[in-house]
Amino acid sequence: MERVTTSDPAPAREDEAGTDRPILEVRDLTLRFGGVTALDGVSFEVGRGELFAVIGPNGAGKTSIFNCLNGVYRPQEGTITLDGERLVGRAPAAIAAMGVARTFQNLGLFEHLTLIENLMLGRHHLMRTGFGTGMLWWGRAKREEVRHRAAVEEIVELLELEPYRRMPAGLLPYGVAKRAELGRALAMEPSLLLLDEPVAGMNLEETEDTARYLVEVRRELGLAMILVEHDMRLVMDLADRVLALDFGVAIATGKPSEIQNHPAVIEAYLGGAR
Repeated sequence: MERVTTSDPAPAREDEAGTDRPILEVRDLTLRFGGVTALDGVSFEVGRGELFAVIGPNGAGKTSIFNCLNGVYRPQEGTITLDGERLVGRAPAAIAAMGVARTFQNLGLFEHLTLIENLMLGRHHLMRTGFGTGMLWWGRAKREEVRHRAAVEEIVELLELEPYRRMPAGLLPYGVAKRAELGRALAMEPSLLLLDEPVAGMNLEETEDTARYLVEVRRELGLAMILVEHDMRLVMDLADRVLALDFGVAIATGKPSEIQNHPAVIEAYLGGAR
């Protein structure tokens, strides 16, 4: 299938160091499972502070991109760089420490821990005290716990989770649990946030609430985000640019209005003669 780019990449925002280099650069990403090609030479960039969306029918390769970005899959070809640092070949934990956080379509919360405790788990890679000192909860360990707890409380306030802070995650309403998943990712203090179908299974009211929180997170934190979502109204309302995939091939990249009316995208979703 012919690859089409409908517009030039959005200009990356200038960071504190004065560079306009995109925060994420993906070049010629190819992923195969035996004789099946999940991704075929996919390339894109994400600017600083940009909300970049990836769309496509089921099986198009959207989740495969996320799994390559956070180290779950290792592509056979291509490069991925975050702030100039190569990600391919690094372990998921190392990539998380470099500033890549992810939410999941299927909730990954620990049901018997409270909401606050689940959010604190997102701070784990930022903690420096050892096991023994942590058990004693004294001195440096106590100060560190207090500092990280304060950071988590800011996220609770940002996402309006105060009424649920001491509730076990397994008892949270579905929409609140999805918000808690977002909060745990934010607790990692990422520079790039991967959002895997954040409104999957939500009703209209919950979807609108989630959209509002994503806008607020972007405004307050200035994070670069990559959104994978089937709700096209949400994508078209929130995204700066959109990448459309079909059978692992990038068929179009551009502004939401361009993608929405692009013949190759309409064909991929609705079918038709190729």
